[in-house]
Amino acid sequence: MSRVPNVTRRTLLRGVGAAALGLPPLEIMLRGRTAQGAVGAPPMRFCMSWIGNALSSDGNGALEGTTPKSTGTGWAVPRSLKGLADFGIANYVSVVSGLTIPWNVNPPPGGKGLLVHFNTMGPQIAGTRGGAGALGTSNPKGPTADQIVADIIAPGMLTPTLAYRMQAYGYVGGDGGNGRQSYRTDKGALVGIDPFASPKLAYQSMFSGASTPNATPADIAKTSMLLRQKKSILDLVIGDLNSIRNKLGAADQIRVQRHADQVRDLELRLDKMDPAVAQPGVAQPVGAKCKKPADPGADPARTAGYAYSGEEQRADVFSDLIALAFACDQSRVASYMITHMKCWMGLPPNFPYPRNLPDIHQMSHEGSGMAYIDAIQYLVTQWGKMLKKIHDITEVDGSNVLDHTAAVLVFEAGHGYDSETGGSDHAHSTENMAILIAGGAGGLKKGTHVKATGKHPANAVITAMNAVGFKGTTMGEVTGNIPELLP
Repeated sequence: MSRVPNVTRRTLLRGVGAAALGLPPLEIMLRGRTAQGAVGAPPMRFCMSWIGNALSSDGNGALEGTTPKSTGTGWAVPRSLKGLADFGIANYVSVVSGLTIPWNVNPPPGGKGLLVHFNTMGPQIAGTRGGAGALGTSNPKGPTADQIVADIIAPGMLTPTLAYRMQAYGYVGGDGGNGRQSYRTDKGALVGIDPFASPKLAYQSMFSGASTPNATPADIAKTSMLLRQKKSILDLVIGDLNSIRNKLGAADQIRVQRHADQVRDLELRLDKMDPAVAQPGVAQPVGAKCKKPADPGADPARTAGYAYSGEEQRADVFSDLIALAFACDQSRVASYMITHMKCWMGLPPNFPYPRNLPDIHQMSHEGSGMAYIDAIQYLVTQWGKMLKKIHDITEVDGSNVLDHTAAVLVFEAGHGYDSETGGSDHAHSTENMAILIAGGAGGLKKGTHVKATGKHPANAVITAMNAVGFKGTTMGEVTGNIPELLP
């Protein structure tokens, strides 16, 4: 009997300056963990995401485009979820609707104050109540779902969680905690985790061991230098790949090559985004030719009077990084924030909406109902990019990474009664909220619409946590799950 070579899952592709990215799971790594050399089960993954907008604009609750018209399976894809259907993954996504965050000047457990903005995150992703008073605040007062899950499915990993944010800046009123959605307990104190909003620095963190998301001119220069190295990450480790290739079976060789191609493709697209590489009018060696992208800057500067900084390009890179990290088991948990709370982000220049409304938040109060639904569709589609990429990665057992993932998308508000003004059918409402849950981790039911009238949004989040191994039914001050989605 031949001896199984000593190739472990922690075999690393070495980046510039530090070991950074592991190989994808291979049969040779898992063989022997079960009887008769059977392949072991792929790991669970978890992703928490946030969109800082309501489901519909003022007076247009009837047009709300996220909640399917029918319950159960086989529902027609509503307009806001069209991007998921276009990616071919809508059948992996379940919708939990009819949810409500309770409110009061003195918030009840898991509740909020009278205002909606900045007051719905803590209740949803940590199960903690907001602050008392007219304004209140709901920054989480306990660890968030992603950090709770990381302690269960990623203990001891070098990089147990990733923290990224698509929206580059706050645009109005600064960034601060409004651009943060992940909190952990460290030595008895609650610590907020600043996400990377810079694709360059996120890339540098993954491939060279850097860890700060706060970009300085020196950081940008250093990262540009990294991206301009004559030898790419793969060039530096090609000897390592060749040294193990002859030990692998045919299927594993294909997986290693696919993994190498994915990293190479990411590098080339980042080169296009690097202003020091992608110079206007200069052809670049990406495939036969490198065409100048619509926005050549990796980290475009904030443009005065226009609240858009290449966020769609940022989403392309962040979704790639999450997919790669999940595929090679560098990280199993991601906090992927799509927008800030109270999203003052604009939309791409080619997006068909009135130019007199510079951002999505203003659209929620002054724009046409259908244009706003299309804005929500645009944001959901950016989340869907990540789902599509992890869906397209094949696991050792023939399944895909999304089959072993629970990805949650929550929204800042729903539509209905506005506790702030007393109005009805308003974007400032925590009635009729909905949450999207994607993936099949732990037997999580896919493609189902559950109308959970009166339940708390955190109940849906707890359900996704249960799917990846969280044993309880309480998070913060909220107890219960959505049993219809569990096996």
